[in-house]
Amino acid sequence: MKKTTLLLIILLAIFFTSTLVLLYLNFAKNPTSSITPTTGIIPTEEITPTIIDSTADWKTYQDTKYGYQFSCPPTSVHKIQLTTTDGTSKPYKDEICSENRNQVSIQVLDPIMKTKIPDSEEGIYQEIKTTPDKKFIILIQGFDSTYFDQILSTFKFTKPTTESSIPKPISDFFAKINQKFGLNIVPTAENEFYSPSDMIAKKSWKLDLTNTPVDKSFVTFLHQQLQPNDLESGGVGGGGVDAYQNSQIKCYHIYGYRSGDPTNWTDPFSYLSCAEK
Repeated sequence: MKKTTLLLIILLAIFFTSTLVLLYLNFAKNPTSSITPTTGIIPTEEITPTIIDSTADWKTYQDTKYGYQFSCPPTSVHKIQLTTTDGTSKPYKDEICSENRNQVSIQVLDPIMKTKIPDSEEGIYQEIKTTPDKKFIILIQGFDSTYFDQILSTFKFTKPTTESSIPKPISDFFAKINQKFGLNIVPTAENEFYSPSDMIAKKSWKLDLTNTPVDKSFVTFLHQQLQPNDLESGGVGGGGVDAYQNSQIKCYHIYGYRSGDPTNWTDPFSYLSCAEK
């Protein structure tokens, strides 16, 4: 009896041991997968914010001689203060954008002036840039940090216009204008020149006389140098177009105001556009 009981106990022990070994091997082969509890939050699509250019409606002013451009707010006034042929004692060019008490000046100087420019003082913000050809430096100064930074952000260098690319009859005529009125304006190339009479389009060049000391004597000068073409002249409201020509070139003097009314015209403009005949 005792032998039988001992044998039964041994068999039961073997059985339970085998069962435990099988269960362990099965668990090791197929571990229980983890379950990540849901949080109840539905993922949303990532939205990229739209960047709005606050200077998109600003007016751009380009200098094709020194190769730069910048923009001013539409509520600001742009004015060319000075143009000279000596950038060592005075700027070659000094132009400003101003609005109320805010003002930013952009001056073109000879590189030797760089060491003579004083460090920025309190309340004066400035930046000095050198043209890509190293021939000039551009001094940008302002008094209001926000207004200064906004205009500075629009400044960039462009490719200068070479005098040799302008047809000689036009270049000679524009040189006479600069000499006569003490200016230093470089013509700007235009894409096309439209003549109402013969319906042709040609390469043209524009001399921007806006905010220069040119007055009514300029009209007298044009009459002396070219023949008026009354058939293509006219005007309406705050502006007009006067046509002139000679045997080699045809020009339009376009002038007026960009805003205002007959009792208070504002933002004047004046430029001469010429093309070869």
